[in-house]
Order: sequence, then C-alpha cells, then structure tokens
Amino acid sequence: MASASLVGQPTARDLAIRKGIVYIESVAKDPVAGVDYGTDLLWCLYTLSDMPADPEVRRITTPMAREAARRWLARHPSLPANADAGDLVLYGTALYAAAHLGFPTGRLVSQVRKRAAQIPVRDYYGFDPLHEAPSGKDRYDLWCDALITAQAGEIIGAKLGAAFSDVIRWLPSMRPYPPPLDEASFYSAFYAITHVVYTINNYSAYAVDRECLKPEFDYLRANLPQAIKLNDPETMGEFLDTLRAFGMTDRDPEIQQGVKFLLSTQNADGSWGDPKDRDIYDRYHSTWTAVDGLLDYRFQPAPACPVKR
Repeated sequence: MASASLVGQPTARDLAIRKGIVYIESVAKDPVAGVDYGTDLLWCLYTLSDMPADPEVRRITTPMAREAARRWLARHPSLPANADAGDLVLYGTALYAAAHLGFPTGRLVSQVRKRAAQIPVRDYYGFDPLHEAPSGKDRYDLWCDALITAQAGEIIGAKLGAAFSDVIRWLPSMRPYPPPLDEASFYSAFYAITHVVYTINNYSAYAVDRECLKPEFDYLRANLPQAIKLNDPETMGEFLDTLRAFGMTDRDPEIQQGVKFLLSTQNADGSWGDPKDRDIYDRYHSTWTAVDGLLDYRFQPAPACPVKR
C-alpha cells in the first residue's frame, strides 16, 4: 500500500485524509464548537501541522492551526483566578501548541505555573502519584487521565501536582492488561495504553521503543481486530498511529487491515462516526483519530525508556 501523499495524483487514501481535514476545519470555525472544544481542536490542528511526514499535509494545515491558536488566545486573554486542575490541563495543552505555532505565550504560561502550585495533588489525579499507583475498578481511567494531566504540565514546564516521571513510573503496576472480555474493560485498558504511547512520544513526534513498551505493543497488535468488530473508526485510528510509532508500516498486514477499514467507513462529508450523532465532539474526534490513523509520520528517534525494565 502506498504511503499517503497529497502531492501529485492523489490516491483514495490521500483524498480521505484531505476530506477529513476539511471537515475538521469546518468544525473548528464553528463559533459554538470553538468555545466548547477550542483547546482540543487547536491541539488537533497543531499536531496535523507538525507531525505528518507529508509536507503537503503540513502546508495545508499550518494556516488552519495558526487561526485556531489566534482564536483560542483571543478567547483566553488571561488565566481565571479560580482556575481548577482541569483548566490548567487545557491551558497547558493550548499554550504549548500556540507557542510552537509562533504566538507569544510567556505571560499566560507564568500564570499557569503560579496557579499550579496552589492546587493539591489529589485535585489533579484523584490519587497521589507521588506515593501510590491508581487503584480500584476505574484504575485504568484514572491512569489515562493522570498521564494526560502530567504531560500537559511537563510540556510547558508547569508541575501539575506531580511530574510526568512520577506518574509513568507506575506503568509496571498496571500490567498485565485485562483481556477484552467486554466493551467497558476493553476501552479502559485500550485508551490507557494508547495514552502511554502518546504521552511518551508527545502525540506522534517520536518513535517508541518496542522493548520498552513490549506489553503495550503486544496488546495493541493482538487486539486491533476489536475496532473492526465494534465498527469503531475512532478506536481504529488510535490503534494505527500508535502501532506506527512502534515501527509498523504499510507492509504489515495489521496496518493494511486497519487502513482498509477506515477507507470503507468514511462518510460522504469527510467525517467518520455516526453522521446522525448530534454531539459534535463525537463527530470531529472520530474524524481526527481516523485521519491520524491514515497518516505517515516523521518520527524523531525514540527517547530513552522512561520506566525500569
């Protein structure tokens, strides 16, 4: 299967990527969606402008991402005095993206750092990663949120209750992962695993060492058919871009199977997911992950393994 490229004669995969990006841009321009999901949409467009291997994809998404950053900064001129833990995660993500798109963010970053020190660690995580691993029936959900939170602070130099190293060190205690006996257990483990990859590789910026995360790689490779069984393009997108981070390519049958599924499930308007769904988040987020699953990436070399082997 040829790699995706928007240069020259476009393939079906190229056209699917292009249509998906146009759909995402239409959502980002919507005033209501921009208020409700502006941070998420900014991060989406920023990563699409920076991580893909195809320079044409980066070229067409960079002005979209810059416009999303401009709108976000206009809506958020300062950090609210009573900003809570969730607010700081959103600000951290958005400010990192805006800075990398060329916007000045120093004043807001300083406000986030100052406020971050005032919030107790359990307000961020629901547990104390400085002293304990997540536990209980929702431990994979807690773990996934903890990874996102700690990494959002890490990338702008603001410690959100704990450093990323304080959170990721509990990875061995989360293994082994439960088999996908039902949808709830599958999704909890799956999203925790993909976000281990995303937070270690900064959302497709870096390759990932298979030996460092062998149980995670093995789980993803073995369970990719679950996304087809569940008719879930959003999940398939996350399977594909994380497996690519581990070095799998279009020559691998699992990647071929996933790409074929995504191409067969795209809607006429360029989106993925249920076109009758009134929740705009479900619509654009499924599209975002599907586009990510179809892309190739210009991965930088894998960072040092952040957990003891």
